[in-house]
Amino acid sequence: MPISVQCTCGKTFRVKDELAGLPVTCQVCGAQILATEAPVVPPIHAPTAPPNAGTISCPACAEPIPAGARRCPHCGESLASTAMSNEELAKALDLIRGELARHSPAQDDVLRGGMWSGKTIALGVLTLASLALLAFGAMSRNGEPALAFGIILGLCFGIPTLVSFFNDRNAMHLQESEGPIQAYKRFFMAVKTGRTGKAFAALIPPARQAEHPPSIAFKNPKIPNHPQRRPFSDVKSYAAYWKEIFQGKNNWVRYYQLNKVRVILPETDGVAVVEANLKLTTYNSLLMLSILLSLWIAVILILIFQQKEDVVVRKAFIRHEGRWYLLDGSIEGDLDKALARRREVGS
Repeated sequence: MPISVQCTCGKTFRVKDELAGLPVTCQVCGAQILATEAPVVPPIHAPTAPPNAGTISCPACAEPIPAGARRCPHCGESLASTAMSNEELAKALDLIRGELARHSPAQDDVLRGGMWSGKTIALGVLTLASLALLAFGAMSRNGEPALAFGIILGLCFGIPTLVSFFNDRNAMHLQESEGPIQAYKRFFMAVKTGRTGKAFAALIPPARQAEHPPSIAFKNPKIPNHPQRRPFSDVKSYAAYWKEIFQGKNNWVRYYQLNKVRVILPETDGVAVVEANLKLTTYNSLLMLSILLSLWIAVILILIFQQKEDVVVRKAFIRHEGRWYLLDGSIEGDLDKALARRREVGS
């Protein structure tokens, strides 16, 4: 039967009995706590209490929070490093290692799916078609248009195919990375490019049952945040969680660039901590859509009002000692016309 678990922030909630002794996520503050009947810290029911009465200031947003909180309920800043003792941390890591020892890697293979994504396969087919068109233009008489078209399509589809190919390969080998920095880069690129199944398979089993994980809290008030928290327990909900982070809300689109990744806690007993510097650019998708529509309208108007005419120009050449020379530098000179007329009369 379900057991009652009490968080350091004072919230009491119920979890399944099979989770007893395992880390679970608080539904209010998002802290990772051990599922046990005995409360870890006595509940604090004084969020508005005066200073020094069981509250501290969050180091990120300066809001008053319960003294034992593992995560700020206002900005989502993790305080686990100060709230979790060394003994609690060691016990949690031992529980995770035990869970991983009982975990079957075959489940991960199912979650990751095939080596190549549908996007890579589709781009590869289009690239092969453009190469076939290029070969046809190269071997055909007067095939210059097909050759040029094949080159253009080859560049348009070939480069994205290579990028998608390497993204698939890196995401597939996320867990076999040489170090935590490479693992993080591959994880970030996997969730950014929609390869969430491969990223979800890289989570430890308890992390795959997150109930209300926090999103990113932006300090810039002009960048819209997501106040709600989306739970995920499968690949589909996990993909929706990351899509919400990368796309934003209310017609806003975010672009994340991974600038720098460094190790702040070197690997000890198989555990390492990395810190990533993300550069965020956000813009309104409706504005981008209006610009694209304007460009399309301009192209259509150009095609509608353009004027065409076929012009015939005849030029005469003379060969001397194996080299060809033009008889006149103008568009059509007197010698060109005279020789052309002579050819017509002779015919």
